[in-house]
Amino acid sequence: MSDRFDRLPTLEERIGDITAVMDAAGVGRASLFGLSEGGLMAQLFATLHPERVDKLVLINSILGANGVWSYPEEMLGDLLVKFAHVVETWGRDPQYFVDWFIPGQSDNPSFVA
Repeated sequence: MSDRFDRLPTLEERIGDITAVMDAAGVGRASLFGLSEGGLMAQLFATLHPERVDKLVLINSILGANGVWSYPEEMLGDLLVKFAHVVETWGRDPQYFVDWFIPGQSDNPSFVA
């Protein structure tokens, strides 16, 4: 239901959405749940607006190649190749996905299926 955009918004622009929703709902202070890349937005919002954040919960969120922290270059290249494979084979190579993200279930055919 959002307006389409012609370029990727910055994190600062994206946290403007958090502010807009909170303001529209009349919420002055909230607990934020940041999942995956949403964790970056939640962290930045909490940093810029600590008075509006009660709790910050992060799940599967790490700092990326944004100048704050990044994997070593040789490790990042390997991760990008693995991630590209996941994207290219989405839904068609569950074993690869499980091997990478949930290796403890790699030998569980029922889980992989």
